Amino acid sequence: MKINKRSIRKSAIAAVATVLLGIASSCTDLWSEQHPGTFYISDGKTVANFLEEYVDEDGQQVFSDFIYILKKMNLWEDLKTYGDRTVFAPDNKAISEYLQERQNAEKDATNKALFNSITTVPDSILDTIARTHLCRSSIYIKDLNAAAEGTLPSSNMLDRYLTFSIDYDSANDHIAYYINQLSQIMGGGDDSTVNGVVQRINHVISQSNQYIPGYLKYQNAKADKGHEANIFYEALIVTGLGLDNGELGKFIDDDYHKYHKPQYDSTFACLEYTGKVAVEYSTGNEDERVVWPEERYFKYTLFVVTDTILAHYSDKYTSQAGLNGIDSLPDLIKYAEEVYPEGKGKDPKDPESSIYKLVSYHILPCFLPRSLMNFTDNRIVKDYKDYAAHCDMEDFYETLHPYAIMRISTPYDSKVNGGNGSQIYINRKGTLSDNNLAYKGIRIWSANETKEIKTTDALNGGYYYVDSLLLFDDHTKSALTTRIRVMGNTLSPDFINSGARGHMNVNKQAVDYRVYSFKDGFCKNFKVNNDQSLLVVRYQMDVWDIYMHDEMNIRGLFDFTLRLPPVPKDGTYEIRIFGNAQATDAAKKTRGIVQFLISEDGENFTPLDIPVDMARASDHPLIGYVKDEDLKKDKSEEEGEKAVIANDKAMRNRGYMKAPGNFKVSATGGTNLRDNKNVFRKILCTQQFRAGQDYYLRFKQVKDSPESICQLNFIEIVPKEVFAGNIPEDIY
Repeated sequence: MKINKRSIRKSAIAAVATVLLGIASSCTDLWSEQHPGTFYISDGKTVANFLEEYVDEDGQQVFSDFIYILKKMNLWEDLKTYGDRTVFAPDNKAISEYLQERQNAEKDATNKALFNSITTVPDSILDTIARTHLCRSSIYIKDLNAAAEGTLPSSNMLDRYLTFSIDYDSANDHIAYYINQLSQIMGGGDDSTVNGVVQRINHVISQSNQYIPGYLKYQNAKADKGHEANIFYEALIVTGLGLDNGELGKFIDDDYHKYHKPQYDSTFACLEYTGKVAVEYSTGNEDERVVWPEERYFKYTLFVVTDTILAHYSDKYTSQAGLNGIDSLPDLIKYAEEVYPEGKGKDPKDPESSIYKLVSYHILPCFLPRSLMNFTDNRIVKDYKDYAAHCDMEDFYETLHPYAIMRISTPYDSKVNGGNGSQIYINRKGTLSDNNLAYKGIRIWSANETKEIKTTDALNGGYYYVDSLLLFDDHTKSALTTRIRVMGNTLSPDFINSGARGHMNVNKQAVDYRVYSFKDGFCKNFKVNNDQSLLVVRYQMDVWDIYMHDEMNIRGLFDFTLRLPPVPKDGTYEIRIFGNAQATDAAKKTRGIVQFLISEDGENFTPLDIPVDMARASDHPLIGYVKDEDLKKDKSEEEGEKAVIANDKAMRNRGYMKAPGNFKVSATGGTNLRDNKNVFRKILCTQQFRAGQDYYLRFKQVKDSPESICQLNFIEIVPKEVFAGNIPEDIY
């Protein structure tokens, strides 16, 4: 199957800005196109069979128009093949209503004629309709709940995320499920087939063609009273962030396709760059498929504050500025100068200006659907929930504010909204159950609170409302004086914007063994230093003995550099990485021996101690791990706890720690990671770090082993107040 590829460009978007679904865009099904023969035709009922065989009471096909679109766009045969996908299928009535809506919206007679029937609609629009309604993995309504409202866990074939919401259908007296707030799922949903699931819908799904600032302005004009964010929009414009030539005016990297150098040398001969986006390689355990993203996207997440919240805003800064509230852009600028006095009087477009700092701390350089702000997939949460009282699900992200991070956390603590994970916070610290909630954080509004907004998904990202301004001040820096555990798959916004992060392999299907690689120079925060390093972001697998089932790694005779996330304030920090020595001798051979080095400029590196044998399990005499259960055996509770603490201290003295104690792997017997001798944390260094300074960590394989794998599950950046404070660091 060969599909014509088209790229979205800004000029093309401008030409169709008034077209509801007229995005001339295309993303191929990578496996069927690049790997003919890797699928088989199932003997069971496929998605294609379901659509063809579904008839009304008169025996007429219900989805014949949608089938026509899929066939016209060369996507039909793929729905007969083995795989894992979701099809949101609009019935003939929905497509007929869409055509009528389009005709009514068109003023020119020639354009009206394009929508006389489905056979006269331009291919560019049909292509967008088809790919909008196809998602890359199975999404079951039964697996979703109120906590999942906001975005679905998998993108569609336009690399866009659809929103999911729940409402009450009073006419039919039942709960109704909606996609993008308008397309209702019919018949209860979840029509399963052997190669995916069909969700029948009653309205063609639409998505915005606008960039985030324009979309916010559009929504402001139609928002219910109290939900307008006009002042925030004006601040985006005055700082230049929201202008066409500003940061939020970017979407596709036009330089991406100028790169033609082969990716790898003979070590990875099968991975030589061929001009295709996908090739295959084998890890020895799974037949994985490497994908290079077809485009490099720039996407963003905005946390927006409404005019109503600003008008009632009052804290120490507004008092100092003589403000009773913030009712205008000049008020917001005045307020920003109190928070960031070092930027007072500077051009608002200067990143060092007060207003620029304030606004930019509300923006992430990646788009986070609600389901990916941290790990909310039920198959991951189930392995965490036993420890929800002690720590929240969390992820850390660098913002557009220079050298400023934020923590986004989801409490599953039973004392927070029943422990259902429906509340998400920014810069929260501590838990209610442990009675150590030091900072309550800023809450992100739920989808239920913004129902009049059809979707917050713009072309290059999306936005969410928050219940207060986000400030990178001393208060926030204190909240961020915590163990900063950054997952490997969040270390680059390119991992997130490409769709590489968050792909779950549920049923161990061959089609799901998809891993993403990235062209050097087009992956922010990472630099590959030789031609024998393969950087990949892997899928998630709930049988892996790793934290949150999340993994990226570097393979081969690797040598690569990572720009570390910035620290919130000056101080002494400990840098740690997760290690997985593996259980079998064959797998151990792949771990290699790594020299770690550090630098402030990315060029002049200082070695961090001697090379580390990453294949060495933590029960090795040089590390000294003993399982907690064994340490407590035949001892009183008090003596047992002392023995555990002593063993932890002995391991730290040797530069190691046990794995986090807040996660277990239920698929492999429910073993807590802390009780697994093959996984550990390696302390790389303890030294002074300065806020506002870059630091680079280099990983260099020193063992002559082309099969080597450097697994990067997470990195911890831990302030001295935590690892050597008055209160001992917890085991989580």
